[in-house]
Amino acid sequence: MRLLVIFIFGTLFQALAIAPKVKDGSSRSQTVSSDALKAGRKYLITSFPQLKQVAYTILPDNVWRPLVLGEVSSPTAIAVDPLSSRLFVADPPKKIIWWYQLGLTNAGFLQTTGKQRAAVEGFSAHWLAVNGAGDLYFSGHPASKNGSLADSIWRIDNEQIVNGDTFNPTEIYTRANTGQPDPKVWELSGLAVDSFYIFWGNQAGGTKHGSVSKGTRANIGLQSQDMFVTTLDDALEEVRGLTTSGTEIFWLAREGVYGQIKTTSSKVSDPQVGLIAPPHSLDWNPMRLSRIEHGMDIFHDQMLIKLVALQQNGMAIAYAGKELQANRELLEVALHKSGEALELLEAFQNDEEVVLWAVQTSGTCLRFACDELRKDPDLCLEAVRQNWQAIEYCDPILYSDWDFMKQAIRSSWRCLSFAHPDLCNDKEVVRIALRQSWLAMAQASASVRQERDLVQEAVQTGAWQVLLHADPALQDDEELVLQAVESSGFALSCASQRLRDHEELVFRAVGDQPMALEYASERLRDREDLVFPAVQMDRCALEHATDRLRGSFQFVMRCVESNGMVSEFASEELRANEEIMTAAVSPGPSCEICKDSVRQPSGRKRIKLALDPEFQTEEAGCKLWLHGISYDEAEMDSASTFQCDLQKPSPQSVVPPMPAAKSTALFTQDPMKVPCMGGCVELQQEHSKHLLPEEVVLFEPTEEEMFAESNARHGSRLIFLNTPLLPSEVDALVALRKEWMRRGKGRDELPEFIRLSALRIMQHKRFDPSRAMDLVQTCLDERVRRLPLREEDLLADLSYGAMYWHGRDRKCRPCLVVRIERFAELIKERERCIRMTIFVLEYALRFAMVPGRVENWVVLVDFENASDIMSFYQLPTMCLTAKALSQTLESVYCCRMVWVKLLNLPTILSRIVQSVIPADKKKKVSAIEDYKKELLKYFEPSQLEARYGGTRRDLKGH
Repeated sequence: MRLLVIFIFGTLFQALAIAPKVKDGSSRSQTVSSDALKAGRKYLITSFPQLKQVAYTILPDNVWRPLVLGEVSSPTAIAVDPLSSRLFVADPPKKIIWWYQLGLTNAGFLQTTGKQRAAVEGFSAHWLAVNGAGDLYFSGHPASKNGSLADSIWRIDNEQIVNGDTFNPTEIYTRANTGQPDPKVWELSGLAVDSFYIFWGNQAGGTKHGSVSKGTRANIGLQSQDMFVTTLDDALEEVRGLTTSGTEIFWLAREGVYGQIKTTSSKVSDPQVGLIAPPHSLDWNPMRLSRIEHGMDIFHDQMLIKLVALQQNGMAIAYAGKELQANRELLEVALHKSGEALELLEAFQNDEEVVLWAVQTSGTCLRFACDELRKDPDLCLEAVRQNWQAIEYCDPILYSDWDFMKQAIRSSWRCLSFAHPDLCNDKEVVRIALRQSWLAMAQASASVRQERDLVQEAVQTGAWQVLLHADPALQDDEELVLQAVESSGFALSCASQRLRDHEELVFRAVGDQPMALEYASERLRDREDLVFPAVQMDRCALEHATDRLRGSFQFVMRCVESNGMVSEFASEELRANEEIMTAAVSPGPSCEICKDSVRQPSGRKRIKLALDPEFQTEEAGCKLWLHGISYDEAEMDSASTFQCDLQKPSPQSVVPPMPAAKSTALFTQDPMKVPCMGGCVELQQEHSKHLLPEEVVLFEPTEEEMFAESNARHGSRLIFLNTPLLPSEVDALVALRKEWMRRGKGRDELPEFIRLSALRIMQHKRFDPSRAMDLVQTCLDERVRRLPLREEDLLADLSYGAMYWHGRDRKCRPCLVVRIERFAELIKERERCIRMTIFVLEYALRFAMVPGRVENWVVLVDFENASDIMSFYQLPTMCLTAKALSQTLESVYCCRMVWVKLLNLPTILSRIVQSVIPADKKKKVSAIEDYKKELLKYFEPSQLEARYGGTRRDLKGH
């Protein structure tokens, strides 16, 4: 067995696997673990090359659980990137380093999610390590390398891994570039990496070439003259593994466990210096082969009994001695734990009882049974009952066995797809399957699909979809289709063309499901008495009316007067008709405003928008009034193309405002009705009277200032509210609404929490409705579920002064200042950071923005004294935490940030910081050196603190 020495550093567990002295890694196993995947749990992950397994245990438990790897010949070295939850596994025989996405079940168990992917191909790798930025380092050599098989140290960047660039790692350190005549890279054994250095050991020639050495990393922005390689220790001939903590390095040798400070300036040549723990016994030897390989059966059997009987690691039985494997009781325990062990128990694959134990645990283990047992109907039926997919491994002769297939189909209707055609023609067999799922009809023969009583039985149970696979004659059966329509109006989609023109049937279908109008004949879709009631129930039904009705002014006006949002589906000509649009935005029974589909022709007189102080409410500030409908001051709908005149609405036209209520009252209802951006924070203290000065309220952005580019173009908008939209943007909003309805969310309208940001979301996702809908879910998870936020709950965190608003740039945009040195206490708890940031941004959206005038912010990130709050080792971790945070907030508050300026950024950290900035955001982010001069290009001096070249006093935390 492998001997493991575990070093514990706070909550991080790293383990060294002790292996025999080999170069090809065939019998070496490595262990890495991390608790970063789930708070409060610590996972120890280990490779078992001979078992072709990587397994884990939840410390301090000792039960090993395998991870699914797919086709792997010999998993040896492994590494875990806890920040991206990636597991890397070296497979030297295949000359590949695989990677897997790790996930957690609800019960807290690890699992590999998604598919097996290659990180590096064409290299035989023996040791792995991952840095804080997700770059993978490994020792090894190319598969095609001729001559010497000496390993080098290689790196493949995180970006290459993500993009699938698997054949082009960068060679870092070799025998040729680490000193002559005694290179420090000799026979590599152990690899580790931190923010600035790569560490390695040599498994031979340590006293000559260095037991443990380190070299500077090549991808942190250093010049070639600043890079170096040095030996930390040359006292030991052999090193068999090493690991690092934040400030120390530890390694394992025959003489014991060693350690020293990573920054030690002088080389250690005394084997007594740095010795932490000597050998635990006189015969202890970490390089010795396990006693299993030396045939010491007593030790062997005791360990396997412990693994199988106590730890219940079923796979271990495959390597037990013959005497243990002959123990039926022990064999049963093992196979009931891990049926897959049958694959390695070739001597038992023709033993019916043993195979039965395996398939009762995992039905698909039937594939390991001998041919004769795969013909046994009773054994195969046990496998199918455990997992219906096991039927694939049954002998095909059973597919014609009526009794067997009947029982198999009772277990799962999916087995019908394997049945012989004669059985698919058996009405009773198909009936058994149909009672489980209407999809079984797709496997039935043509003659069975004509059986009316069979189809009718399914329809009467509510499975009207069975008509999709029924014979065309049954789809034309008026009585049968009528029964299906009574179950669901959408059953009209299964009817024949004749019945789709049947008035009674179609009226019933549309009356139940308005959108079933899509399947009616063109003649009926042109009838107002059918279409109008459907539109009243669901405005989207107008989309399926004939072009004549959609272009009929009288009919569309009638629909719009009932629901203004109907105009979205009118003809293009009517969507540009001023009377139709006026009726759409006028208060009606639905009190809705059609904003998504409004197109404002050039040259049309714009209705002006203004604020009237007489219409202020408690705390909420001024209201914007648009034809008598009140909207919160924070924002207007992102799709609105109208502005209203500065005039007090008549008493008759004004809808009385709702009484003011605390934000918490808004969240006692459906999350889909949570308010839009802004207005979801509760304040305990009054804010500055200078927060929204007159010049900001009156600021008039030019057309160039409304777009990120010099002229208006699709996808570069900065100002979204109270301004005309481009035709392509209107179409994008229509597409988003259709995607929302297509996904069957059960609601006609987009949820309130994203309505004002609908166009922002579409622009952020490059106008892809499907991706935009995914972002809607992100907004729900990352923003809505954390709201409301109360100032009194966050005041302690806010008082650190790590994040605050100060001044505005020359375009009146508020400036967010982020002080990294003040995150010392906050950065340790990601949730605290997110909640505080959401509060700060929600506050600005409610109190510092003017829709249609000022809708964006700028950011200053100050790295001054950042190194004082943490070691350099922690900086990449902090940067990745910041990256995850910024990506979340950039998604939730998309298209708000105009630019970010990085101040006081050390040169050595520049590359690290740049690596965590998404490629599509790099043009917005820049580091500036002479910032006191540079920032004055963007700000008036009175808007900046003195530390940034302004005239205002510097703000301090607390």
